[in-house]
Amino acid sequence: VILLQGLLTSGRAAEVNELTLAANRAKLTYVPPGMPSEQNWDVLGAGERVLVRGLGANFFDAIGILFEGRGGRFSRDAVGTLHYQPSGREPFLSAGSRHGLPYRAKAYYSGGLPGPCELPRFSAEREASLLRQYGGT
Repeated sequence: VILLQGLLTSGRAAEVNELTLAANRAKLTYVPPGMPSEQNWDVLGAGERVLVRGLGANFFDAIGILFEGRGGRFSRDAVGTLHYQPSGREPFLSAGSRHGLPYRAKAYYSGGLPGPCELPRFSAEREASLLRQYGGT
C-alpha cells in the first residue's frame, strides 16, 4: 500500500505557540508553519523585513507567492542569465535553516517544466480486480 498524502499539518507545537507569543509581545507579525498557499501573506508589506525559518520546498513556494504581483520583473543579461528586478513593493527576506543550506535545486528543463503526466484512474473495478488477483476480500 502506498499512501501519498503530501505535506501534512499537525497540531501546533509548543515552539510555535512560544514564537507566536514572542512575536505578539514584540509587535511583530508571525506567520506559523503551514502550506504556503493557505497563509495570509498580505500581512507582510512592502519593504518589511521578514525572517524566514527553513529553506525547503515551502520556502520557494512562499517566495513565489510573496513576490508575485508586486511589480518586479525578470530580464536577461547579454549572456542570457535571468535576473529579478524588484519594484520596491516586495518584503525584504532574510532566510536560514537548521543546517544552513537550501535544499538542492531541481533539475533544469531547457524547454520549460515538464507537463503533467496522465495517471491511471483507480476505480472500484480496478480495486475489485486487484483484490481477486491477490486473494483479498
